Amino acid sequence: MKNVLVLLILICSVHFAYTQLSVSERTSAQKELEQLQSMNFDKNEVYSFLMAPEVMAPELFYQPHWWSFIKEKYNYQEESIPQGIQLLSGDADQLDFEHPNNWNAEDFFPVEYFSLSPSGKLIEHVYQDSTVYFYDNQDRLRQTVSYSGGYLSILYLQRYNYDSHGNLVSSAYFFYEDDEYYLDHYDTFSYALCDSGFYLRHDHHLVIDLEEKELETTTQYSFFNAENDKKRSYTLSANRNTFTRFEYQKIQNTNYLTSVVEYELESSEPISEELKYRDSKGRVNYTRSSTFGGYAPYSESDSIVYISDYEKQQFNYSRSGLYRNALTVTKYDSYHNLIRREIYDLTADDPDKIQILSTYNYDLMKNGTWKAQALKYVYWDDKTSRECYIRQFLDHPIGKHHPKFQESDILRKQIERIIPPEKR
Repeated sequence: MKNVLVLLILICSVHFAYTQLSVSERTSAQKELEQLQSMNFDKNEVYSFLMAPEVMAPELFYQPHWWSFIKEKYNYQEESIPQGIQLLSGDADQLDFEHPNNWNAEDFFPVEYFSLSPSGKLIEHVYQDSTVYFYDNQDRLRQTVSYSGGYLSILYLQRYNYDSHGNLVSSAYFFYEDDEYYLDHYDTFSYALCDSGFYLRHDHHLVIDLEEKELETTTQYSFFNAENDKKRSYTLSANRNTFTRFEYQKIQNTNYLTSVVEYELESSEPISEELKYRDSKGRVNYTRSSTFGGYAPYSESDSIVYISDYEKQQFNYSRSGLYRNALTVTKYDSYHNLIRREIYDLTADDPDKIQILSTYNYDLMKNGTWKAQALKYVYWDDKTSRECYIRQFLDHPIGKHHPKFQESDILRKQIERIIPPEKR
């Protein structure tokens, strides 16, 4: 099979076993951790903006809320920023499947939509559940509220606070039950500047018992260099202390994260590893995710060969799923819209037989963004299925919400009741 041998060689050429921390690395890490634990982290000593909060603490931002993310997701090629984006689905048996340019939106029903501000800030996203985003007068995200089933009931609310320079200093997550908000966890962020970058202290306080005000705290120290790349971190919890090392690959003046390896600090044993390598154009060509030790160590990997700018072949090794050793061949049009995908099972009796074939036909906008898509699947047993979608890019917001952020004494008082002053 074309290029399968090349892909297998790429996979096998990477070492799957990761070594322990060396004695010198462990000694250096323990020494730095001791210094960090004795350091005075003071929010008031930061005199400038350091880093975008969604980059610094991505686990707190449940969905990227800026236009560049949505533009990439939708492969949007047009010049203007739409204020509403709506995805609709239709019944392929009731439509002229071969001619998506003849479809009428009235024959479709909504599946997902985004509502955006004129500057491209996400106001609302609806896909099964709904999340609404609130900003202050400095265009900083201050609150998200999530509703189940669109608007049936509130699931959670999260609030963010910043210093005068825009650095994130705290975040509070509340769940909603019986018409009341309850604090689930509270996070604080403090900083210490140094000649080569800055250190971040992140304290995560999980509420174990609201009535008893019982908290379980995890503290993480991270070092970011002058280019705002996270280089190492220490996580201290009740169960164990870990050290994580981050490595980067510089391509065309951009630093890409390539390796994240976490170690148990006391034993120096590796815990987990995430790898992501790129070619000279910045395209991902190898990934691997592994855990070590424990009851179920595993490793999953992808190796990608780019036949051209418009075709790639990806070999995947997985511990679970329908195809545990699969080859996926993907082809794109000149606007980089997906037009064909072939999935092969390399463990099957006939590895050259396509297991799932997906083909895509479009109606395109001026610069190549698709506004209608006809998708057909052909399976290994010759059965087929078809899907039809329309995307609308509008010059006005969609949805019921036009959020305006307001402070809340109720939420503030609950934080003050549960979180002691020294932990806020």
